Amino acid sequence: GFEVDKQINLIDEKNQLHTIILTEGQILSEVIKELEKIHNTKMRVLSDDEYNERVYNVDYYRDNKLMELDKAKNKDINSDVLYKGNYFQNREVDRNLLTSTIMLYQTLGELPKGFVWISSDNKQIEVTLQDLINIGALMGAKVNEVTIKARNLKDKVIASDDKDYINSITWEG
Repeated sequence: GFEVDKQINLIDEKNQLHTIILTEGQILSEVIKELEKIHNTKMRVLSDDEYNERVYNVDYYRDNKLMELDKAKNKDINSDVLYKGNYFQNREVDRNLLTSTIMLYQTLGELPKGFVWISSDNKQIEVTLQDLINIGALMGAKVNEVTIKARNLKDKVIASDDKDYINSITWEG
């Protein structure tokens, strides 16, 4: 049963919310029957989760969706890039290391003989300076592509006042 003086949230067949306060001596099933007669519709008790989902305003959904998209964006940006059959790590620290390595060896004009770059699966891959530049270009293109995708999805979220539409927006598309 329910405690006395407990707020009970109901929903009817027309998708309208009703809130009642069940007081001492009232029996929930009888109160629901009375309301069904008054409103000429069937009703059922909403769980707290169902109620919260229906009641939170659109800003709540918008903020959560924006955080969800940021998390997906960061994960995607930091995922490995594929170059000549090998995957290379693409975290910010990896991009910074690659950029400084390219700048250093471009200044010198060449890489040392037998220079290797470590792949995501820890293999030593012999590379040329042009290979490093190409890997860096892939990393930069990926960051740009993912950032634009995130911006477009976020703009859709920000522009909408429809909770269901906002919830339907996903990173996967």
